[in-house]
Amino acid sequence: MAQALEPRSGASGTVFFELESLEQTAAGRLELSGRWFGVRGRRFVRPTLTFESDGQPYRLLADLEHKPWFAEDGSAWTAAFQWDADRGPLDELELSVAPDIAIPLPRMDGGAGRQRRQRRPRSDAYAASLRRELQAIRQEVADERRTSERLRTELEPLREEVEALRAEIERARDEKVESDAALARRDAALARLTEVEAERDEGHRTLERAAAESAELGRAHRQAVIDRDRALSALKQMRAERDVDADVRDRALADRETALLASRTHLSWHGSRWHTPSWTQRLLAIALLLAVVIVLVVVLHVG
Repeated sequence: MAQALEPRSGASGTVFFELESLEQTAAGRLELSGRWFGVRGRRFVRPTLTFESDGQPYRLLADLEHKPWFAEDGSAWTAAFQWDADRGPLDELELSVAPDIAIPLPRMDGGAGRQRRQRRPRSDAYAASLRRELQAIRQEVADERRTSERLRTELEPLREEVEALRAEIERARDEKVESDAALARRDAALARLTEVEAERDEGHRTLERAAAESAELGRAHRQAVIDRDRALSALKQMRAERDVDADVRDRALADRETALLASRTHLSWHGSRWHTPSWTQRLLAIALLLAVVIVLVVVLHVG
């Protein structure tokens, strides 16, 4: 019957191991099988089994037969350890698969149902255990060295490819720098072109305003010339009218002088025979005086 076992510390509460069997085989191995739970994404190292037998501590590394030892939740998991000693019960059993995962295992009676070998001194058994562990470590180191050499051989073309890619990236980076510089120069030229076009448009607008002002000044000049010509024409007309009025005034004055002279002559001629003027003569004199006054008023008003 399977037995659920939890780690002593570390990942407690999240990881546990369901032990299905732990037995010593006729081939001189301790085989352990079960199922892990709560280990998704965890990486196992080479399993280690520690225990005490006859008062001596032992530490066994798992055989490479079941490598790799990574586990999937709920899937069957097996590890085997070399142990050919025919001794008493195995106490303080503990399975370690990661720095923070160490599972305590139940006590195991050793040698049950098997032919017992001649018991050797404790020191020989412990030394044999250490030699087996050393041999297993040497074998593992050799395997790791062969794996490392194989990986180095496989990585060599990849390293060359990486170097080629790095050189290509450097070239692409340099090209990008040059492209960025060219784009910056283009943007600066476009900005300058925009400024020049703005200045050109402003110059065009200034010229248009100047042309409009020039046209307006031309129209004002032409209107001033027309007004001047009209004023000169009116002035000429006023001078002509003034000359006419002067002529009329001069003629009126001449007529007045002539009338006064005639009146004096008439008076002197009739001096010896004074007589009262008739009404007709009086009316003629008044009319003449009124005409002279009207002519003087008109001349003075026009001047």
